Amino acid sequence: MKGPRDGPAHTEYKYPAPVADALELLGPCGPRALVKHRHTLPDDWTVEEYAPPHAGLAVPEIEQQGDPTTPPPRPPRAGKDITSDRTYSNAIPTTSPSP
Repeated sequence: MKGPRDGPAHTEYKYPAPVADALELLGPCGPRALVKHRHTLPDDWTVEEYAPPHAGLAVPEIEQQGDPTTPPPRPPRAGKDITSDRTYSNAIPTTSPSP
């Protein structure tokens, strides 16, 4: 679960939730579903690879530790920073085609 954003950061909780709790949390979302697989990379980076109907969309992100106002080092392989681009928000693919 992710909380509201505060700049590039947000509160995020990752733990197994009881099925009943998960269904209650997902209830307000309606029939929309977003399926993705998270690949862990070195140096706190991950890549979120989306499943159909958004197959082919893969978004790298860093699981930043420490002060959220200090940008993490960007490896040479990192492309354009899309942190502030709402096109790539997790909410968008549930309501529109891939960007």
